[in-house]
Parts: sequence; structure tokens; C-alpha cells
Amino acid sequence: MILLAPGAYLAVAFIAGALPFEPSPEESHATSFIDAGETSPLAPNTSPSDGGAVLPAAVTDIFMDAGPPGLNGLPWPREAPVVGPLDIGAVAALSVGTVALQLTYKQPTTPNWSGGILFDDWVRRVLRLTSASARAAVASLSDFMLYGLAALPFLDAWLGAGLTYGRSDVAWKLTLLDAEALLSTTFVTLGGQHLTLRARPFVTLCAHQPTAGECTDGSAQDTSFPSGHTSVAFTVALLECVNHARLDTDHSGWNGVACPVTLAAAGLTGLMRIASDRHYASDVIVGGLIGTGIGYLVPTLHFAMTSEHPTTAVIPVMGPGYAGLALSGGF
Repeated sequence: MILLAPGAYLAVAFIAGALPFEPSPEESHATSFIDAGETSPLAPNTSPSDGGAVLPAAVTDIFMDAGPPGLNGLPWPREAPVVGPLDIGAVAALSVGTVALQLTYKQPTTPNWSGGILFDDWVRRVLRLTSASARAAVASLSDFMLYGLAALPFLDAWLGAGLTYGRSDVAWKLTLLDAEALLSTTFVTLGGQHLTLRARPFVTLCAHQPTAGECTDGSAQDTSFPSGHTSVAFTVALLECVNHARLDTDHSGWNGVACPVTLAAAGLTGLMRIASDRHYASDVIVGGLIGTGIGYLVPTLHFAMTSEHPTTAVIPVMGPGYAGLALSGGF
């Protein structure tokens, strides 16, 4: 991990006074009827005016974001992420930083790092496809799988929260959160690739067969570490796992299988990158760790925010010889 961003640092800033998003009409209604002491369908006869107990904080929190009931009759979402203006700025900064990394990249004459380490060569012998056409087909399939996985969190947000439950406010929050996580992963991965300049496994073939398809398709030959396909795929998988675990009051259908299905797809993506000879096993493992860490951390922090400390954001940091991320938020 040190190879990814030498000199990178983690800055934690406590932000005060940032305003959360305006509540939806459903949220305002839910808040008003609890404040008025009306009876909650989940806690009957709890009105203070009737001498009953005050609604527990957990029940109040549910109704603060209550929308149409889920499949089991409970209000949805169970809880919602907190996002704010800082997150919009973070997404913009990460977008600019990612583009800057791409535009400032120059193909080196020689890579900084070639060959496998540890078990890389053994795994390559076992998993690498022998047919050049098969390797090309699997590489293309991994590209399509990456595109589909990258779009999944946004489709899930708008088809689920937006269309199924009619909560466009939650869909916007999830869209911003998902974009922040995916851009963070892309920024870290590109930074790692450009700093380490590891030659891809198929480069060993190019020395003997310079006209081979892998050697002439125009892809960068020294951006092997870490695997970008794998890091993005695991970011998506963890976003699906955390978002559904935090939001859903019902775990049937897609709600119940989103996490295992996307985790399996992410793992398959990593295996395909090895089979197509685009990455070593160590590239895939580190890419998976990056994606898992960011995919878990970003949504978890947003769900953990409170109205007193309303948001957290990941911001890119770049300078001569280093590239990293700064974490800013309130806790």
C-alpha cells in the first residue's frame, strides 16, 4: 500500500455549521406527527399526553426519513446517509484530480517494475489462457463487466429509492455518495499505477512476439499495479453491501442478493484480469483491498453522520512525487 502513494496523508477536519439537505415532504410530515405526540404505528399508545412512554430515539430516527412502506410494511429507508455541500465539492475535486492524472501521464521508455513477486508467476501459469483469442475475449468481457458494475449503484439508487419507493431525495444522496466512492477509488488506483509503473504480464510476450494482439492494441503496458478493474468492481460490491444493509427494512428479492451477487461479480472480474494476462495476482489482490476499503469506508461514514456533524468527504491531494486522499468530516 505504501507503493500506491508515497507521502500521501490522511487529514481529518471537523466541520461545523454545514447544513444538511432539505427534508422531503414525507420527512417533514413524519417529523411533525411525532413532535405532535401522535401515535406511531410501530409503538402504539406512546403519546406523552396519554401518559405513555416517549418514543425511543431509534424509532424516531426511522420516521425522520420515513417514506412509503417497504414490502414488509415498515417505513423505508431504515436510515439514510447524510450528505452536504462538502460532498459536492469533493466529487468535483476528485473528478478534476482524476482527469489531471490522466492528462499528465507520460508513457515511460522503461517500466519501474517488471515480473511477478511471491506467487504471481505460479498463479499466472495456472490461470492464464493459452489461446490469444481467448485472452482477448476474456479481456473484453471483463471490460463490459466493469462498465455494468460501475453503473449498478446509480441504477440501483434511482430504480430502487427513486422509482420503487418514490424517494428522489434518498436517490440523490446515494448518487453523490456512490460517485464519491468510485472517484476516490479511481484516483487512488491511477495514482498507484502511475507511480509504480509496473509492466503488465503480457509484456514478456511482446519481446518475442511484438505483433501479438496484446502488444499492439494500444493499451498502456506499464499500468499493471494495482488492477483498476478489480478495485472499481470491489468498490461497487461494498457500496451495494453497505447501502442495502443500512437502507433496507426488507431483505427479499434484489435487496437480499445484491451483496453476494456483486461480490461474486467482483471476484470474477479479478480472475478474468489474470486469465487474460492483463494483471498479476498481486495486482488483483491489492486492487481488491483498495476497492473493499474505500467501498466500505465512504458509505459507512456517511451513514454514521448526525445532524450535528452533517457530512464527510474524500478530497484528492496531489503534489510533486505524491498523490493521495484527505478525509474531511465531522464525527
